[in-house]
Amino acid sequence: MDDTEQAPQEPEATPTEAEQPTAEATPTEAEAPAADETPEPEATPTEGEQPAAETGTEEAEAPTAEGEEPSEGE
Repeated sequence: MDDTEQAPQEPEATPTEAEQPTAEATPTEAEAPAADETPEPEATPTEGEQPAAETGTEEAEAPTAEGEEPSEGE
């Protein structure tokens, strides 16, 4: 009888605890794609000028260096 009570208790607690972390990972993965679009605007104010400066620098430096350099030189 002891074996019967110990067996169901162990396996029952195992799946319960195993499903908890799995359930938490599910919303995390679901938010990953949705957060992909949110981290850009949310990361901008959070990190400050790191993400905003990188995006503006690459886009502004590329056309500005090629368009303003020759214009100013002439």
